[in-house]
Parts: sequence; C-alpha cells; structure tokens
Amino acid sequence: ELIWNPELETFTGDEYDRKAVMGHRKWVETEKARMAHEADLYVKQHKQAEKKAKLASKAQLQKATGELYAAREQLKKAQKVLVKAESISLIKSGDFSAIQLTKDKDLQRELERERVLAEKKMKREEEKEQNRLKREKEMEERRRLKEIANLERRFPLEDKLLVEEINKLREKDLPIDLPRDLPEVHDAVDSSFVKLCEVATCLFIFGKMLGMQPLKFHELAEMVKLPGPALAGLYRDLLSVLLLDGSQHPSGLRRIRRWIYTMTSEWGCVAWPDVLARYILTKPGVGDMVKSAACQLQEKEYQKISYEDHVELLRFLLDDVVETRLVHEEIDRWQEEREDFISQKREARMDLNRKRRERAEAEKEKRRKIEEEKKKKKEEILRLMEEARDRGEDATAIKFDHLDDNDEDDEDDEERFQIPEEKLEYQGDPMDRKAVLAHRKWVEAEKTRLSREYEVYIKEKHKRQREEQIRLKEEQKAIEEEESTHDRMQDALDRELDKRPIRLAPLGLDRNKVKYYWNMAGQKTAIYAQSPETGDWKCFSDEKTLDDLLGSLDSRGKRESILLENMQRKQASIRSSFGKEGEDVTSKPARSERTRSSSRLASVPNYSENGSGRNLGTLSSSSTESDVLDCEQDSLEFLGHELESIAITADKCNVPYVVASEAAGDDATDNPGWKPWLLKMKAALKDEEGLSIQSIETLLLDMEDAIWNNFPNAEDDFVASGKINGDFAEMMDNSSSDEEIDERSLEGYAKMKRKMRNKLLWFSNQEREAWKQLVTDSKTVSQVGYCAAVLEQRFTIVQRTMSKKKGARR
Repeated sequence: ELIWNPELETFTGDEYDRKAVMGHRKWVETEKARMAHEADLYVKQHKQAEKKAKLASKAQLQKATGELYAAREQLKKAQKVLVKAESISLIKSGDFSAIQLTKDKDLQRELERERVLAEKKMKREEEKEQNRLKREKEMEERRRLKEIANLERRFPLEDKLLVEEINKLREKDLPIDLPRDLPEVHDAVDSSFVKLCEVATCLFIFGKMLGMQPLKFHELAEMVKLPGPALAGLYRDLLSVLLLDGSQHPSGLRRIRRWIYTMTSEWGCVAWPDVLARYILTKPGVGDMVKSAACQLQEKEYQKISYEDHVELLRFLLDDVVETRLVHEEIDRWQEEREDFISQKREARMDLNRKRRERAEAEKEKRRKIEEEKKKKKEEILRLMEEARDRGEDATAIKFDHLDDNDEDDEDDEERFQIPEEKLEYQGDPMDRKAVLAHRKWVEAEKTRLSREYEVYIKEKHKRQREEQIRLKEEQKAIEEEESTHDRMQDALDRELDKRPIRLAPLGLDRNKVKYYWNMAGQKTAIYAQSPETGDWKCFSDEKTLDDLLGSLDSRGKRESILLENMQRKQASIRSSFGKEGEDVTSKPARSERTRSSSRLASVPNYSENGSGRNLGTLSSSSTESDVLDCEQDSLEFLGHELESIAITADKCNVPYVVASEAAGDDATDNPGWKPWLLKMKAALKDEEGLSIQSIETLLLDMEDAIWNNFPNAEDDFVASGKINGDFAEMMDNSSSDEEIDERSLEGYAKMKRKMRNKLLWFSNQEREAWKQLVTDSKTVSQVGYCAAVLEQRFTIVQRTMSKKKGARR
C-alpha cells in the first residue's frame, strides 16, 4: 500500500481540458508526498521497535550479568569474612601469620587495601569527631565571651559601687569575678621629703623660665641639709624674682624699692636673710610655720636654721613665684599648648578605636558571607538529594564534606584523588583477556594521573595556605605597627605635656582614692602613695608589691582603670628603676665658688627711691666677683669695711664727723674729720676676739649721729615710746605714701614738701628713732647689714641733692 503505482500518473480524461490536466498533476504530487511521509513513519516506528527490543534484551543480559557478578561478589565477601574471622582467631591465639592465610594474591591485596581503608576511615572519623568537639568548645567559649562582653558593657563603674554591682550579677549565676584586695604599703615617708620634692619639681619646671641654673633633687637636698652659699644664692634668686614683680606692681611700695636697693648693692650678700624675713612677715595670710621660720631668720643665722624651716621657706617663696605675672603668662601659654596636645591625643585614640571597629566589622561581615555561602550550598545539596529521591536514585551519595568549617583542611582530599572501589574491579567478562588487560592498563594510567593531580592539588593548597599565612602576618604586622605608632605618638605627646606641667599629676587613684606618684622630682626608685584622709605618705620599691598592685587593680573601675593603664604603660621604666639605688644625700656637699645670679634680671631697670634706673643683674650679688659670705665673722668684717667706705665717702664730701656732744661744745670747728671714727673701726677690726655685733651697732649709730647733725633735720615730731609688734619697723619702711604719685599731678605745697624730703636724711624723727631701735635690737649680722644699707641709701640721696644745689648756686 505504501508503493506508488505508475499507472496513476496517466490522465484518462479530455486532454484539451487544461484545468483538469493541471488538477490531475497536482493530485499526483500530493499523493506521492503522502505516501513518502507514511513510508518514513513506518520505517521510523519499525526501527524504534527493533531498538527497544534490542535494549530490552541487552538490559536482561546486563541484569543477568550483574546478578552473576553480585553473586560472585557475595561469594568473595563471604570468603573475606571467613578469612577475617580466621585471621582474628589466629591473632587472638598468638599467631600473627594471618596475612598469609590465603594464597590468592588478589584477595590478599584486597584484604590489605580494605584494612588500610578501614584504618583511614576510622582515623577520619576520629578527626571529624575531634574537630566537631573543638568547634563546639569554641562556640561555647565565644558564647561565654559574648555574654561576658555584654555584662562588661556596664563598666567602668564607680569603684565603690563596683563590688555591689558584681555581687548582683553573681546572684544571677553569671561568670564574673570580684576585685582582688589591694596590697598594703608599710614604708612611711617623711612629709618634709615630699615638700622638698615639690620644691625641686617647681624649680625644675620654672627655673629655666626664671633664668636659673638647673638643680637636681640630690643637690637641693644637700643644700638644705647643709646650708651654705649655694642655698643662699637660691634664696636670693627667688627673692629677686619676687621683688622684681613687686617693683612692677602698681602699688610700688617704698619698702619694696628699699629692699631692691639693699639686694642690688654690696649689702645684699649680707642683708638678704633680713630682707627675706621682712618680705614674709609684712605679707598677709602667711602660715604659722612660715612665720616661725621667718622669725628664726631674724633671731639667728640662716646656717643654724633647721632643715624643716628651710623647706617651708622655699615652699613659700616658690608659691609666690608661681603667682607672679611672668609665670602666669607662661602658664597660660602652656595651658593653650596642653589643650592642643590633649586634643591630639584624644583624636589619635578615637582614630585607633575607629580602625579597630572597622576591622571587627569587616571580620564580622566576612564570617556572615561565609555562613551565607554555606547555607546556600546546603540548600542546593538538599535540593539535589530531593531530586535524586524523586528519580529513585540513592541520595546518600551526595556528601556534605565541603560544608565543613575547615574546607582547606578537608580529610577526604586524598580519597577524592583515588579510583572508586567499584571501578578498580573489572566488571566485564573475565574470559575476555584483552578487555581485562585494557582495564588493568586504564587503572594504572588513571592512578598515575590522579597521583599527579593530587600532587598539584597539594602544592596549590600549600601555596594558598602560605599566602594566607603571609597575608595574616602582614595584617597582624600592620596592626602592631599601627598600635606601636599610636603608642609612640602618645608617649611623645605625654613628654610634651610633661614639659608643660600645670601641676604634678599622679599616676592615678585606686578605689580608696589613694593617689600614686612616681618620678617626683626625678625620684624613680619608689612609688609614693598619699592617703586622702590623713595626707600621710607611704612608698614601696619592690617588684612583688608592684605585681600585687597591678594584679589587684580592676579595669572595671573608673579610677583604677586609669591608674592601671598608666602603670602598665610605664611598667618597664618603673621595674628598671627599682633595681637602682637612690641618690646619696647624706654626704656634705662641696662649697660653691660663685653665687648663682639670675641672668634674666640683667636688663631690667631698678627704681630706687631717687627714681634713677639701675639694672637688676646684680640683684643676687653685688658684682660678678662677690660671693655669699658663709661665716659670721667674715660677714662682720665685710660690714666693717663697708662702713669704712661710707665714712671715707662722707669725708670726701666734706661731711664733718661731729657727734651730738661735740656739736654742743665750743671746739666743734676743730674737728679732724672722720679719722677718729676710722681709728675706732680699725681698732675693732684688729681686736683679737674679732668683731662683734655690738661693736658694729655702736659704730653704726655713731656714724648716723654724725651724718644726722650735718644735714637739715625734720621738724620735731612726737616720738612714740617703746616698740609694739614692729611698729617702728613699719614706720621706717613705709613712712611716705605720696611718692608714687606723678609730680606733675601734685599741688604746690605737695611739690615743695617732696623737694624738702630729698634734703632730709630721715623724713621724720619717728623714722629715725625707728631705725635706731632696729639697730639696737638687731640679733643677726643680716639685720645690722640691712640697717646700714638703709643709712647708705638715704645718705647717698641727700648728698646728691645737696651737691646739685651747690652746683646750681655756683
């Protein structure tokens, strides 16, 4: 039916009917196409049926072959089980030749391979279990640390409330420890030592600013314990700064200018203790201990004053020095610079914390992405297993090994580069020798290929591990370098802050508000602790106490966290200093050959009572060749020679030596000059017992009486009898109050009165009596020297005024 009949192509109708002819031809073509299509369908169906039959027969053959090989495998397995059982029984009985129970080499190799594989599998299972336990332990540790971190976010707290808050948390069975007890410090420290440290620190901070030479703590301690010229020079330098500030003060008290004249003249090396005592006693609001020390200066020489009194005097002077305008301006500048440095420290710390947070967030984001990838892979595998179960395949063949946390250290790396067990055995016809040899050749080639791939894989894996380790080391090195740079910057800023100290800052405070100090005035051999209740000082200098203190300080407290951070940052320096012995301050210091003078004062003008300018470069010493006198007898001799100089000057100025008794007599015109007075002084200087304060006082009063009789005297004012609480001294030092007023603003009478005063040795009889009373009551050389300096100052002013008047008359 599918074969074409050629007779159908012949047209049997009217040949001249063209339309019928064309319709016949079209039908022929259509019919041929239909029959060809049906033929193709028939052939295709026939071939498919034949193919199905062949596949069915082949499947039956494969099924039969598979059952055959399965039966063979079952037989082998039974044989293996039997051999294993026999091997185990022989091994238990002590016969270790179980490996040679069978002569079948293939079976022997199979048994050996199974044993190796079983050992590897067991080892892998053990490693997987260990890794699982390790991961669980790490997760538990992370969970615990996270819980503790959540708890510690409440810290730092007030140190006194820390224990109460921790006890509340412990009641909830939270893993948090109580603070440890602080160690006790037993070594007591003398309060004078601490005060001396304060003095040394203040001198170190402001000494260079004031033009003083640097002074170490042990040098200061030697100076104070064994007073001498060096200590006197220090007193004079500090007093110079204070007098300079007082001379520039708007009040401009007369006594301050008189003190400055005394300090700038030759009398300064002798009279400075009395000037210092007067400066302290005339100042309001002075403590009792300082007043007592100043009174000691007026009653005995400064070398005989106690160590504690010297410390109090130095502290008082330095307190006043800090209040001067020069120091205040410098402190204001320091404060601005300190604020800049503190802001730099704060910005650097904030920048470091920001970078740490960014790194932590990056690590967190990286872990999140890894977890998301694992989750996606797990979902993909679950989907594949579901599809395999739907197809009726074995879904257990899909493994989750690549979902392990240690993908790079997967235990199945070697197994993945081995030929599967089902492919190692030839599954075809064992009688087909050619196929068996081909299979063996393929196995050998495949093993070689897999071995090469495994080596390449291991190399790449080790390379990735090395690169990862290098990357981690570089990151860690960068982090360490960043933190090291931050620490160096913080140390540099701390050093700059230490150069501009506003006050001595402690290391910090503990929970009991005890202050801890280190490196006070360069004393690094111990750490000092000050009690907040009593103010007592204690110290320790052993590493055991330091370790106990560092271990007991709790970073969860606000105060102790700062103390702990500062001590840890300086721990290496503190430990290295503990091993050194302290400076020896008990030996007698060497004498200073020259008195230290403040070079900063050299160009500052001094305003004496007559208004003339004078440099304060000699405020600490009379000249570059003058020394502070360290002996009372030397000081008396110096006073004698200086009084001789006044007498010689008076003689040259035609001031006759006339005492009160001679002035009243008839032979006053035959006075031989100052020769009798000079002979008295010469006799006193040559006395075997040496000069005495009484002899100097007598000669000084005699000189004043002669000079007083030569110049116009003040009107006879009422002189108060007696001396009550230094009224005479105040009368002498502060007897005029209108000298600070500009002369142009005075009225005529006041101008005339001021001019008349310049012609008078003393402004009033009360002032003269006050001066004489001070000379009579003098107990020290410095007091006599101060009175002599006052007399010389007034005599110089009056003599200069009288000389100008005589020159104008000529």
